Amino acid sequence: MSSGGGAPPHAGTDAMSGHSGNPSPGGASGSAGAISATGGTFGGSGGAPVGVGGVGGTIAAAGAAGSGGAGSWSPCTPALVIDDMEDGDDRNCPNQGRNGEWWASTGTTVGSIDPPKIGEFPAYALGADARAHSNYGMRLSGKGFGHADADWASIGFNLIDNAAYDLTPYQGLAFFAKSKAGTLTVHVEFATDSTTATAEGGACQSKCNDHWSKSVSVDSTWHELTIPFSSLAQEGWGVQAKDLAHTRFVFFGFLGSDGGPAAFEYLIDDVRLY
Repeated sequence: MSSGGGAPPHAGTDAMSGHSGNPSPGGASGSAGAISATGGTFGGSGGAPVGVGGVGGTIAAAGAAGSGGAGSWSPCTPALVIDDMEDGDDRNCPNQGRNGEWWASTGTTVGSIDPPKIGEFPAYALGADARAHSNYGMRLSGKGFGHADADWASIGFNLIDNAAYDLTPYQGLAFFAKSKAGTLTVHVEFATDSTTATAEGGACQSKCNDHWSKSVSVDSTWHELTIPFSSLAQEGWGVQAKDLAHTRFVFFGFLGSDGGPAAFEYLIDDVRLY
């Protein structure tokens, strides 16, 4: 998405990984019941992909959402918070050198997404979906999606605009998620220099976009989900070194090829490292 801060349009048509040559997709937070993803690689073979995601992978179980913690609270704390969205804008909290922008993207030619692929957008007012200390989140919805590889959509963020960020001092990513359209599979992907095409600021020359990823199951109740970096895997057709020391961006993707609904909507909140 375009940005006054100069962020490249990550996920334009390339954010989510394809297979067989076809395009496809991809705080004060409470601590109760968080269950980590369990591993597994996505299927797929051959070809030079154009898009994110791919079908398959192990789906993480979700624990019960925490209460947001007791005692004093202030936005963007502690420093491990990537974004709690409570400032209502489209930028991460300015913690530990991170300041990247949120964006949305899709590859579908038959459906549409909100927010749209082009343009800036603010954090989403949660309204009736608000949680303790959380009145804003990020939201992605789509309609008219089919089940082709091109029917993908994603919402994500740059860790730093136009630069890579070192995630190796951390053990994983945690976030809250909720579906507004039944149970969905959401693919959480980490794009590094080695998996990101040079046109998107990375160093990949061929078979790009086989990003490090994990799929999670998101239902109609807020849950905090954790993604240990040790559990991330590639699909396998664009194998690269696991270069999380040079991570470009992170996104939460929907794949029509998972066999999901034509219309979907999910919320992301309180994204943090641990």
